[in-house]
Amino acid sequence: MSSNLNDYVRPTDKSSRRDINKILSLIHDLVAQEPESEGLQQRICFTPHVKLRTSTVTFGSTDVSNTDDRDIQNFVFRKKVPPEVITYDIIHTTTGTLTFTGDATKLGGGATFNGSSFVTITNHAELSPTEISLGGWFYLPATASSDTASQTLISKGVYELSIDPHSTAANQLRAKINLFGSEDFTTEAGTVLQTEDSVTLEGDTITDNEITNSFNPNAWNHIWVTWKSPNLRLYLNNSLVASNTIADGVLQSNSNNLVIG
Repeated sequence: MSSNLNDYVRPTDKSSRRDINKILSLIHDLVAQEPESEGLQQRICFTPHVKLRTSTVTFGSTDVSNTDDRDIQNFVFRKKVPPEVITYDIIHTTTGTLTFTGDATKLGGGATFNGSSFVTITNHAELSPTEISLGGWFYLPATASSDTASQTLISKGVYELSIDPHSTAANQLRAKINLFGSEDFTTEAGTVLQTEDSVTLEGDTITDNEITNSFNPNAWNHIWVTWKSPNLRLYLNNSLVASNTIADGVLQSNSNNLVIG
């Protein structure tokens, strides 16, 4: 923009080159703003195109030609660079045996747990957040009548993702968080107690807030849990399948290690 103006603005008897440079400098400041403090945003675009591939297969003395259209989808995504990233050294131990093979993987990776193996990550301040977002890809077998106890996927005690015993429900996920909050004092008849000036009496309370939903047995499931007071949500394969809108309070903290498996 400033270069275009420079082509048209010329010094006269009443103006000097220094004055014009000041004007151009001010215009440049207006059109070249700094990015927002919340982080840089970058847009990347891919244009659609089609590749043609001709394959020839010989059957005896006859040639058969076929042309295939290979469509490459176009899409746009935005990458946001956060203003800061928190990292720390993870200390973990493995109990039992984990199997790593080229088979039964998702996106090129995966570990097979044998039912009694698990990974323990040593407690850290970063494992006691004020909000929750956790999950991953899980290949889960169908539950059976012999499954009399819940199976842990991810747990720190105050927040947990697990599979219910078969007797509770077949192939059922359960997400649970432990919250510190308050509730009204009430009588046995359900009447809310108040002071003489109509102020409701409240007491501290610790509650488990839970949501459940079935998973797809003997298949890969992308399972994700989020919580931000007062909403606890469970997602399965990119779809919201369960929610609790009254999970209001502050997440309890403890010194437990984080357990996977």
